[in-house]
Amino acid sequence: MRADIKDLTDEALATITREVLKQDAKRKKKTKKREHDRRLRNTNLLLSNYRKLKLHIKTDSPIDATLSYEVGNGETIQLDSIAKYHEKSRMMLRYLDAILAGYKVQCESGGEAEYRRYQVLNKYYLSTPHLSIPEIAMFYHCDKATISRAKANAINDISVLLYGFDALQDIVER
Repeated sequence: MRADIKDLTDEALATITREVLKQDAKRKKKTKKREHDRRLRNTNLLLSNYRKLKLHIKTDSPIDATLSYEVGNGETIQLDSIAKYHEKSRMMLRYLDAILAGYKVQCESGGEAEYRRYQVLNKYYLSTPHLSIPEIAMFYHCDKATISRAKANAINDISVLLYGFDALQDIVER
């Protein structure tokens, strides 16, 4: 038995319409949240792998390896794709280092909370060896939640510096 739309009352149609619009709004909100989370994860992922990426760009360029292999053996191995990844990593880290240097200056000229944000970011992601959240909390004689909040705020700040206006929109929409 199938219901025909003509058989529905105006009240039933209005209820169905409201539910469909409500579900659509929820879907759009989830999509925006996923897009925001992706950007945040990317900043977090970039910072989490900072030391590995630094090590990666310190290795010899694959182009140099190609040339030395060619000279020694007379054969050429093409490593162009790998060389592109290597150069892209080098450029991204150069950009990130410039962002981090500017952020450090900004935090040093700000208040104590801003300065701690940079220090937390540095101790957790950048320095070797890195410290855990509990270790940083003990260092500053404060709660782990305070350090986690400082880290989250620092990631937001870095996201804005990396992604510009798009990151600001995400923060405002939350």
